[in-house]
Amino acid sequence: MTGGFPPAVTRVFTRLQAPTKTQTRRNWLRAVAVRTTRQHPDLAAELVKILGIELRGNEANPLGNLSIEEIAVCYGALLATLDSRRRSAGQFFTPDDAAAFMAAQSRDFPAGTWLDPCCGVGNLAWHLVAAQSNPARFVRENLVLIDVDETALRSAVALLGADFLSGGDHEGLAQLWAKASNRDFLSKSGLAPHENVTDSGQTRRREKLGF
Repeated sequence: MTGGFPPAVTRVFTRLQAPTKTQTRRNWLRAVAVRTTRQHPDLAAELVKILGIELRGNEANPLGNLSIEEIAVCYGALLATLDSRRRSAGQFFTPDDAAAFMAAQSRDFPAGTWLDPCCGVGNLAWHLVAAQSNPARFVRENLVLIDVDETALRSAVALLGADFLSGGDHEGLAQLWAKASNRDFLSKSGLAPHENVTDSGQTRRREKLGF
């Protein structure tokens, strides 16, 4: 399953894989919680609440040295081992080079709020944020995340908040989480106000696949 992946990704996959979806999901969320609370101990209470995890002391940090792309690869691989539909459909994440290129083009769009309708664990959104002149403010004020996979959505909020928000920005993390939505963006209910939409191709292919 992990043949061809970088050794670091394979090690994380092996560590987090479990016999059931429930346990694999908990292992994943715990790993995200450890990474993000180590980055932002000042936001730890909010991060673990978003992720629905209680940490137990000095836990290992398997995601600590991975890039956002590697994190997305790990998540996709874990899903594929537990869902035959996911295996047949292939992996859904945007490679770093493609994500960085698309994000750079955002500078040519009018200022305003960006909607990521199939955010996954946040790979494309991460590069979009990194391309902004003020990433912390962009995460706080100009980013809306949507995904049908609740685990991926919670992970994206935590990862993006921890990577980009300023120290002690409890309100910024709360705003990012409040705007996030676990739904199909094509459903009839209205979307949060926005001016621009990311599109990596997943928006046309996505099924409700996840933990």
